[in-house]
Amino acid sequence: MLYICTVIGNYGYTFFGLFLKSLKNPDGTRTWTTAQVNAIPIGGSAIQVVFVWIWAFISDNLQARWPLIIIQVSIALIPGVIMSIWTRHPQTVSLSAAYASYFLNYMVLGTAPLIFAWLADAWVSFH
Repeated sequence: MLYICTVIGNYGYTFFGLFLKSLKNPDGTRTWTTAQVNAIPIGGSAIQVVFVWIWAFISDNLQARWPLIIIQVSIALIPGVIMSIWTRHPQTVSLSAAYASYFLNYMVLGTAPLIFAWLADAWVSFH
């Protein structure tokens, strides 16, 4: 249940490429080229790799798992709220907030390794 809420719950980032592809300039031309639509989401993956290492490093140094999971969940609420408002009222939220939300989602995808480490710690201390 914890894994579903923290990792799969913010799975909307998978549609970012379609979002980029749908954007049009005022003259009707596409905002992003095909190459850009393919390249921009790679930045999210780079953020994910970096933050998986950051969360793991902090977790191992502090020997704390669940507080970092709570921090990640709290961070994940920000894009969740922004995108919920943006999808209902796109004129009230800037397009840059949608972009920021996309990249913020990748910061918290390091939750799964912490959950598994926390469960392993609990299993060891239980036995």
